[in-house]
Amino acid sequence: MTMKNIKFLIIISVFLYGCGESATNNDIKVVNFNPFANFKIDDDSLLIIDIDYTNAIDSGFIIPSINQIARGKFAVTFDIVNNSGIAKEFYYKIYYQNESYKFPETHIHSNENFYGSWENTSKTFVATGKIDSDGKTHTINDEIRIVGNPRNETCYFGKNNTQHNEQDIISTIDKIKGDANWYKQIVEKAKNNNISIEKQLELDAIYILNQNTDKDGVNQRWKRNPRVGSYKFLLVLIEKEEYEAKLIPDYIQDISMNFDNTFINPFYYFLYGDGSKLKNVYLSTNNSLKLIAKPNLGSGIYIDKDKLAGRTINKSYYSNECGEDNDLYNKAHFQQFFHDLRSEDIIKNVPLVKDIFNEDYTIDDFENNKLKYTDDKLIVTNVQLTDCPCKTVKSDIENQKIVMINPSTKEGEWKKESVGVKTRHGFTYGKYRSKVKMTELLNKHGVWNGITNAIWLIFQNGEWNNRRTCDNKGYIPKDQYGRDSQRVNSIDYSEIDFEIIKTSRDWPKTSYSEKYNIKPSNNDKKEDIIVACTNWDMACPSPSKFDVGVHTIEYNNETFYLHRWDHWYKALTSKIPANESELFESEYYYFEIEWKPTEIIWRIGPSVDKMKVVGYMNEEYSSIPNNQMLMVFTQEFHLGDWWPLTQFHQNYIPFPQQDYKGEIYEIVIE
Repeated sequence: MTMKNIKFLIIISVFLYGCGESATNNDIKVVNFNPFANFKIDDDSLLIIDIDYTNAIDSGFIIPSINQIARGKFAVTFDIVNNSGIAKEFYYKIYYQNESYKFPETHIHSNENFYGSWENTSKTFVATGKIDSDGKTHTINDEIRIVGNPRNETCYFGKNNTQHNEQDIISTIDKIKGDANWYKQIVEKAKNNNISIEKQLELDAIYILNQNTDKDGVNQRWKRNPRVGSYKFLLVLIEKEEYEAKLIPDYIQDISMNFDNTFINPFYYFLYGDGSKLKNVYLSTNNSLKLIAKPNLGSGIYIDKDKLAGRTINKSYYSNECGEDNDLYNKAHFQQFFHDLRSEDIIKNVPLVKDIFNEDYTIDDFENNKLKYTDDKLIVTNVQLTDCPCKTVKSDIENQKIVMINPSTKEGEWKKESVGVKTRHGFTYGKYRSKVKMTELLNKHGVWNGITNAIWLIFQNGEWNNRRTCDNKGYIPKDQYGRDSQRVNSIDYSEIDFEIIKTSRDWPKTSYSEKYNIKPSNNDKKEDIIVACTNWDMACPSPSKFDVGVHTIEYNNETFYLHRWDHWYKALTSKIPANESELFESEYYYFEIEWKPTEIIWRIGPSVDKMKVVGYMNEEYSSIPNNQMLMVFTQEFHLGDWWPLTQFHQNYIPFPQQDYKGEIYEIVIE
């Protein structure tokens, strides 16, 4: 037996539950329920498995994998002792449920919990055969594994590996051009989007190809991956007579079935619902499994060419460690992240290229240059993205790290270029902890380099990944703004952010109201930067304490200040100051987002055992996303308008004469 990335930790909980008279009379006993019989662990151990990423981009995560145990399944054993005086036959079924990130079974949303059974959902209860009444233990053997989309929901079906070759794209473009009305719509769309007709044709062609792939009937289990954290296994044993009387509903036996247009959680049914009242049903649980995800920083970086549609790209930096070939598609745990930049986001920059960290560039220099250059001398440009994928990101196999670089520029190039990477395997919920050394933001005089360091979670695109319905007015889509926005019941967009920038800890005076009796601190320090924690709830007003302006929330005897611009603003943010040198001039620093079904907690610290809470929100104040997300690391040139009260507007920060480098050393999701 071979094992990969498996550890053990002292602690276990194994319980035996009985329902009905037989259980209390000890006529029938179910003992020694072990869902991991093929793993060599002590009776008092918790089995910890690092999730295997092999082939998971198409298959989703499978626990255990064939790299971790023979056959790639847990061997399940349990013993039945029959003291009833007569031979009996039984039926049984095994269920599992994620315990770390769940709603309580009696909660209205417990059907959203990640639970499963055998992946062939039509396999219901299994017969044990006759068990003699001899007082001896009779061992039953089976096997099970944890997979994505365990209810086999059709909304997660489609076609795996949605890479599109150039000929497919060209053929689709030709088809569009051959339809006069269709082509006319493309021309109009290109005009509205302020892009070329060729780029719009390519974008629409890729969209159509992606839509077509979703019509195929493959179970894309990666669209509802297993959750990290602890799992409970539930063994349900029922005597033959009761089973054949069909007392257990079909939708509990086959978890892919609905009741009244909703799924019913079997853990609710047997532990709290009608199943808890059945006679001659015996339950046993085992809580001794924990899953942890650790994406491999040296696995390479994939370039998703769909994200490059309509752009002229230099591929000279493509290699075995970074590119768009099938090998990297299958093995790379990361992809280069390309921001969605808007053409209207213009910077009018002072015509200066400076190394503000090595030159003696002071706040007075900044203020003088701000006054020195009139509008006609400013450089009008946009924040840019690389036209050379793989040049500014690197997956370092030898040192197991990822490197990101905002490149320097020179006079005439006038370039501020954002950079980032994104994971490729989604999760719903989890404690996302990263060990990083991102670029320094302030020089010794407290002058900002214009970079925002961001660590965040972002949704995976598609209707299959829609959030729970907003039952009060609806969500506002990402591309709509203000009072006249058209709301929708459901949406796939979700985002949870760390953004570390140089701005004020305060908000504009208009954000403070007498209602909460909160006033600006007026206590900004030049050595501090701001750690901003944001949940994009898309302005769903369902939370009972949904509000605008500056208001407070309490957590662990601490007060956090939340802010929303207006009732149509799609995000809720808190800000807290931190010393820049501690976060970004040290050897490394930890950032953690703990995303749970009803709350989000942001933490930072110099070590895992010294993490401090810097942000908190819960479902009373903000709609907590329940869809699947990826993790993103970016070093971005943000517009100053996005963070009012900042002393350093992006327009007046010189272009970088030196590279700004960030490094990612470790990611743990548990």
